[in-house]
Amino acid sequence: MSNVAAVVELAEIRLIAVEHKGPYHLIGSAFDRIFTWAHQHGVPIGRGIGIYNDDPREVAPEDLRSLAGMQVPADYQLPESEPEVRIEVIPAGPYATHTHIGPYEGLPAAWQTFMAQTLPNGEPLPPGICFEIYENDPDTTPPDQLITGIYNAAY
Repeated sequence: MSNVAAVVELAEIRLIAVEHKGPYHLIGSAFDRIFTWAHQHGVPIGRGIGIYNDDPREVAPEDLRSLAGMQVPADYQLPESEPEVRIEVIPAGPYATHTHIGPYEGLPAAWQTFMAQTLPNGEPLPPGICFEIYENDPDTTPPDQLITGIYNAAY
């Protein structure tokens, strides 16, 4: 049992998000939409968060579903007439996690390694909510210094 995933307790994370359908590596345009929308509506810019709903080993690339989001304060409310943008909540609780440092192109391999790990009790990581938290800005951070937290519901 040499590859044990770290488990952390996360507080609830509230975000505004837009849907993306298609290959996960093309989610960047959805992030552009949510960050542009936030800027236009005076929303304080928070961390980028990608939620990935499907297992790419089981779902065709064109059918993959994900959300591109941005963390917002717990009390943030959307304007009523926003059909494309929605509030999403990542529940508080234990999450298995791994930190990837480097270009986003390395994330698929980081996920493969991460999902092959086990929890501290020796059980495999269960299926559950999978997401990434982007800790720095890709527009101002060199690719080899990008920090991405990858998370999977632990229990």
